[in-house]
Amino acid sequence: AKGDSMNLAGIDSGDLMLLRQQTTADDNDIVLALVDGAATVKRFRRDKDFVVLTPESDNPDNKPMIFTDGFSIQGKFITRLPDPY
Repeated sequence: AKGDSMNLAGIDSGDLMLLRQQTTADDNDIVLALVDGAATVKRFRRDKDFVVLTPESDNPDNKPMIFTDGFSIQGKFITRLPDPY
């Protein structure tokens, strides 16, 4: 992980994550998504006409991302992995 957008969910910068590779998600899943070629980890929620990827952060600069298209789910977050060092 890189950044602080999911620190309130217990995912901190430098953490290793175990993800299940999949292209779909259920509401409230934490997902790895590709947005404009960049990976992001956020909480997933589907509404009628759009999808919201929401950070869980104490940094107010991290804002929800709203999409009708232009993103793809790459995987579902399973757990953080212990630091190997």
